[in-house]
Amino acid sequence: MASVSAIFVYPVKACQGVPLQSATLTREGTLLHDRIFCIVDLNGDRYPAKKSLSMRELPGLASIKVALNDDSTGIILSTDDGGGGNNDESSGFPITISLKDKGVSDLSIECSGASTTSAGSWHLGHLQSRVMSASVTTWLSDHLNRATVDNQKKNKPRATYVLVRATATRSMSRYAGPTQAPYSASVSAQSSGSASPFRMHNVPVKPCDKLKFADMAGLNIASLDSFEDLKGKIRALRGVNEEELSEFSIRSFRPNIVVAGGGPWSEEKWTRFLVRSVNSDRSVSYSSRSVNSSTAMRLLKGCPRCSVPARSWSSGAFQFGPPRRLRFQDALRKAFPEKLVDDEWGVEWQGTMFGIHVGVDWEGEGGAGVVLNVGDEVSVVERKGGYRRLWIFLFVLAGAVVAAAVAVLRSVAN
Repeated sequence: MASVSAIFVYPVKACQGVPLQSATLTREGTLLHDRIFCIVDLNGDRYPAKKSLSMRELPGLASIKVALNDDSTGIILSTDDGGGGNNDESSGFPITISLKDKGVSDLSIECSGASTTSAGSWHLGHLQSRVMSASVTTWLSDHLNRATVDNQKKNKPRATYVLVRATATRSMSRYAGPTQAPYSASVSAQSSGSASPFRMHNVPVKPCDKLKFADMAGLNIASLDSFEDLKGKIRALRGVNEEELSEFSIRSFRPNIVVAGGGPWSEEKWTRFLVRSVNSDRSVSYSSRSVNSSTAMRLLKGCPRCSVPARSWSSGAFQFGPPRRLRFQDALRKAFPEKLVDDEWGVEWQGTMFGIHVGVDWEGEGGAGVVLNVGDEVSVVERKGGYRRLWIFLFVLAGAVVAAAVAVLRSVAN
């Protein structure tokens, strides 16, 4: 049986995650405080203006540490360099942002991206937000204008980086699932809401599946068993540096939940599963079955990966040296070439799969506020191909019964 071995929330998109022993699920199916903030280039000096930045564009975001304060009423930002680039007290480290801070102005943020492994790009709508204080802008701008990785943007003008907090949510059902907008490769049509960059009509997205600044879905799960198997496959590649491999962490895949047990890659077949608190005595009904559980989840989609997992989760620098920096991609492509064929994502930005996007199923109107804990048990209710195997078994069993019956009748007749 699998169990929860780690939980992470990422209050600021693309910055470091916060490891937790327990985390609360929201009604939208996300972890509380996850991706509620993002950082944008306000004027477009280095990156498209007012667009939520990820490590794909700005790897140096990974150098920003994030913590929740003692009573979880605010987030604390800091870095290892101990300063914001000058000696002003206003740009010192750390800096705290209250979760009750209403901000100073409204800003509509573009939620979009571009692949780092192909030529594709996508747009997933706009999100209304509030800009945080000028002192946070100074802090971020001082640090991020210096925190370039791989000499990126070194010849560009100084940017004004602002921290924004989402004041609304986005619905996955707009761009994925049975009610998604029609597919179109036109980014302008995607931006207007009249088109989706995906062909995901068969993905079991529900109206309750919502998110803020996360890229695709509100909850991502990765398996420690699969990660260890992946490391073995990377080790088998020619020219792998063992020291680099030892520093490779599952945190580079930025999961919300890490599970252990069940075997490598088994999570990709968990179409329905339960995360059961070992201390819970509440019951949740799932597929006409009543079981003791914290919450029930459903598989939405495997997670195709860009170049971000090849970078350090704590600095943004590539973890494997040239000439083949995307070692994890090389290993996955060699081991699982069939995973590169995924028409639902579109050929524009297909990539190797690692981890799964999942949705949360609540019982009736209840459920929000459930707490997930490290150590919770994962019980699989339904797997991909499970019904097919059952029918094959029943068919074979029926054939054996018929054959036995015929043999008995012949014996009696004789």
